[in-house]
Amino acid sequence: MSERGYRYLLDPRIPCTELLAQLKEAGLFPSGESWWFAWNAVELVLPSVWDGPTDVRGEWAHFRLFSPKAELRLSVRMAWLSASLLTEQFPPAPTWSSLCVGEPEDFEVRPSRRVLLGKRMTMADSEVRGEVWLPRPLTYGIPDQLDKAMTVHVLEYRREAAWAATRYCRLEFVAPGSWRLDSGTGDRS
Repeated sequence: MSERGYRYLLDPRIPCTELLAQLKEAGLFPSGESWWFAWNAVELVLPSVWDGPTDVRGEWAHFRLFSPKAELRLSVRMAWLSASLLTEQFPPAPTWSSLCVGEPEDFEVRPSRRVLLGKRMTMADSEVRGEVWLPRPLTYGIPDQLDKAMTVHVLEYRREAAWAATRYCRLEFVAPGSWRLDSGTGDRS
C-alpha cells in the first residue's frame, strides 16, 4: 500500500469546541469509531473512546483525536494553539475546508502497528491490563481481551523514505504471534 496522506494546518483562532464539533459533523470522527488521548505536565489519559466535543484548550497541553478517517492534533505552548489534521483525504471536503489555513503538506503513507503498554496482571480483586512499575490498571475505554495484545493500527507518513509523522487510526486487539497487517506486509514497528 502506498497512498498519499496530508497534514492540514487548521485555523488556531477557531475555538476548540467549534473545531471538534465541525470535524465530527463532517464525518471525520464517527461515534464509536473515534478515540482520544491527551497529556499535560502532571496527567496522562490513555486512548479511550471519544464521546463528543469538549473544551480541551485549558486542560491539556497535547490532545489527539483519531479515527480510521483522520487524526486531529492540538497542542498548546505558551498560550499558543497549534492545530493540524492528518488524513488521506484530498482535496478537503467543503464541510471542513474552511477550517484549513494554507496548502497541505503531502506524504507517502505506509500501514503499520504499535503495541500499547500493558499485559495481563492480577490485582487484589481481578485480572486487568497493567504494568508492575505503574501502580494502576491501564484501561483503554473498550472491553479488554487480556489474552491479546492491545495495539493501535497506524499509518506512517513519510517523505523520501524518512519518517515525518505517525497517524493513529484505530485500537484493536491482536493475538500473540499474528503481527501481520491486512496488506500482507510485516509489522514495521
